[in-house]
Amino acid sequence: MAESDDQLATVMSHEIAHALAHHASERIARQQMYQHAADAVNGAMGTMDPERRKLLIGLLGAGAQVRSLAYDRQQESEADHIGLFLMTFRRFTTPNRRFRFWERMQQLASKRGHAPEILSDHPSDSRRIAQIRLWVAQAQAAKRAWKEGRIAPPAGTTERRG
Repeated sequence: MAESDDQLATVMSHEIAHALAHHASERIARQQMYQHAADAVNGAMGTMDPERRKLLIGLLGAGAQVRSLAYDRQQESEADHIGLFLMTFRRFTTPNRRFRFWERMQQLASKRGHAPEILSDHPSDSRRIAQIRLWVAQAQAAKRAWKEGRIAPPAGTTERRG
């Protein structure tokens, strides 16, 4: 999908951000929580008619799935946000190139169709582009503050500002 180093950096910084934010661990913990809740509900319905129990468990499972998708979209947005800051602080690409990858994804998606955002585990490409446009200014302001010494580097590092 990536046609340039800038676009590849967008993908790589996004994936690195997932690791930095421990998103895989969060998803595992959330899945375990849902499983414990389902087990508790199933045990509490011991005397319920088997057909009604099956229907209720199905409805609860569908609700958990929709809620899980919202968490997944939130993690994807967070990875976009962190990834943008990583790219800004490492001076990999210019601001106007940071959202080109998502514009390309949007163009490809429009050709093949896609599910509504509420049924997806990722934000829509248009939402991503809009968020990134807002975050570029924040990332640049943070970088300026760091360069001006208003944000200290982590303790024990000797990183150059620039």
